[in-house]
Amino acid sequence: MRDQLEALQELAKIDRGFRQFDAELEELRGRLEELRADVSRIRELLDREKGQLDEVERLRGQAVVEATDLGERITRSTGRANVARNTRERDAATREVEVLRKEREERQQRAGDLEKGVGDVRDSIARHEEDFKKLAEALESEEKHVSTRTAEIAVLREEIERARADVTKKVRADILRKYEGIRSRKGTAVAEAIDGVCRGCNVSLPPQFYAKLMAPLDVMQCPSCLRILLARPAGAGAVTS
Repeated sequence: MRDQLEALQELAKIDRGFRQFDAELEELRGRLEELRADVSRIRELLDREKGQLDEVERLRGQAVVEATDLGERITRSTGRANVARNTRERDAATREVEVLRKEREERQQRAGDLEKGVGDVRDSIARHEEDFKKLAEALESEEKHVSTRTAEIAVLREEIERARADVTKKVRADILRKYEGIRSRKGTAVAEAIDGVCRGCNVSLPPQFYAKLMAPLDVMQCPSCLRILLARPAGAGAVTS
């Protein structure tokens, strides 16, 4: 039975390596997705800002045109005031000039405010375009890294899978089925028992059970988590898998 337990321990170590590969790949892909999301967000922000810039420039141009038109109307109204035939006509033309000048000042003020807005939006776009460039470069670099590491892990997995196949040949078919069934449910099928405690679930084992475990005649499972137990001397480090 000792050889079976040693083979299970070796098998558990190999499967732990597979899980570490899976965890590493998940972390790499997670970082990649975060970078892609950041690039997508800043691209959308730039699109919005560019749309905003177009709108502000349109409104500024409209304000400039309106101010110019009002200037022309002021010129015409001033001319009418100068050739008025009577006081009534001159006063009416003068009042019109005052109203038009006020409107022109408002349009000029609006055009000036919008000009500042155009500058602010352009500055923001410039900053975000620089941020976008850096993020795009970081994403490209990370994609290359993930691609390279994924290929490396694929090669390593093939090597380990061959080693696993060799180890499984050492395990009795019934024990291997039990191992695989536990692993499919629990993620880990083997746990060490140290100082009377299952390191898979940290539950204390019954004294008589633990005594039998120290010299097992068959595969023994934790009464709590049902993992296959490997007894270890006190003070040994757990390598649950």
